[in-house]
Amino acid sequence: MRKVPTLQDAQQVFERGFRSSFEQEPRWIGLENEYLLVTQDGKIAERETVSFLWHALIQQGWEAVYDEISKKVVGVKRKRSISHPSSTYQYDLITVDLGYAILEIDLAPAPSLIVARSHLRQILAAITSLLRQKQVVLLGYGIQPLTPPEPTLFSEKGSSDLMYELYCSENAPRPDEHGVDMHTITAARQTHVECSAEEAIPLLNALNVTSGLRVALLANSSLWRNQLGPYKATRLTFNTWLWPGRRAQMGMPPVFRNSEHYIDYIFHFRSISLKREHMLYRLDTRTLFSTFYGAEQGQLCTGEDGSQKVLLSEAEDVNTQCKFAWFTTRLQPGYGTIEDRVSCQQPPHEHWSASALTIGLVENEGPLIQLASTLSYDRWYAIYELACEHGMQFHYPGVDLDDYLKQILIIATNGLQRRGFGEEAYLEPLVQRVAKHCCPADEVAKLITTGGIKAVVAYGNMESV
Repeated sequence: MRKVPTLQDAQQVFERGFRSSFEQEPRWIGLENEYLLVTQDGKIAERETVSFLWHALIQQGWEAVYDEISKKVVGVKRKRSISHPSSTYQYDLITVDLGYAILEIDLAPAPSLIVARSHLRQILAAITSLLRQKQVVLLGYGIQPLTPPEPTLFSEKGSSDLMYELYCSENAPRPDEHGVDMHTITAARQTHVECSAEEAIPLLNALNVTSGLRVALLANSSLWRNQLGPYKATRLTFNTWLWPGRRAQMGMPPVFRNSEHYIDYIFHFRSISLKREHMLYRLDTRTLFSTFYGAEQGQLCTGEDGSQKVLLSEAEDVNTQCKFAWFTTRLQPGYGTIEDRVSCQQPPHEHWSASALTIGLVENEGPLIQLASTLSYDRWYAIYELACEHGMQFHYPGVDLDDYLKQILIIATNGLQRRGFGEEAYLEPLVQRVAKHCCPADEVAKLITTGGIKAVVAYGNMESV
């Protein structure tokens, strides 16, 4: 009889994933950047453009990444010369997200935003030079501005098939409404920052409840289907529309007491999938993950290739389950990081501000937690929803939004200054946004009115980064 893993086993794996101290070495960071591939007039680029890009980058020395099932090239990677002393993630990876025209660049961990910026700029220069040959632009914007979503836009990665099948199995068709295909047109900027197990839950709570302040500063997805929508951060509203049965996994989660509470919470999501021996297997989505995790008997699961296999739970499965917490901020014990996911992709001239803000807030945990304690959870949640809709341009009774925005910028500035790399300079565009009372979505709204879609493309063209 096998030893069935317990919640305490999962907790040990979870806490072991984080570093214990940052006294001898700074917190390393990781950037996940999604960009839209668009034509000069804002339409979605042809699928052939992606194949061209992989072929050209491989000729420049990048290593091909193949899909396990189709054996087709779905990305490229290259080992980084400078690497984290204990991380196994030592490659810069370029791939596509759920949509074939969302290019995702995941950087290997870096000791500072200065180093990460240098590497990303080199990669962007190579990519934009190649795309120019196809008259395609890499766009620093949060949503496809013109082409509507549709299932034909899914990428050829196994995870795309899984998401499509999962959605169809859980949701009835909605005539005249978009469904899971909306995931094919959005682009985020996600920032990972190392944290300790002791810091993890307090930081997670503070970043989640104050996420509305970051949305107000960073909203950049108002224009889509060639019209300005009702939300300035449209990208953040999709999940709650699409997954009514999984709302506990979305947006701003409750406040967690400790790591055990967090793990128990995410274990009560309905199951999705696991990887075993490089194969993605779909679990029984009708049951909770806790049912699979705590079962003595295995579960018959279906792999990407259609094969079936009985899977037994392992304590390390907590690392995979953490990835299904689609919160504004989540914990990634497999990487030892806290991951801020709230930012729409940012325009090139202000490209580093979102990551600088997250890093600075993590580095200055005490004042951030103090700020988070000044309002109730319900009031913070209302601010988050208002920011998704209005950016900075809303009023909430008893809250001076400008003052709160200035406070988080001061907290982040002090945190970055403590690191000693000069990263605080990247916060200056956010200071200017508060002064102008204007987020990138507001700039896009002006541009579409005065210059049309081509002006929006020029504004977000990453060739100018």
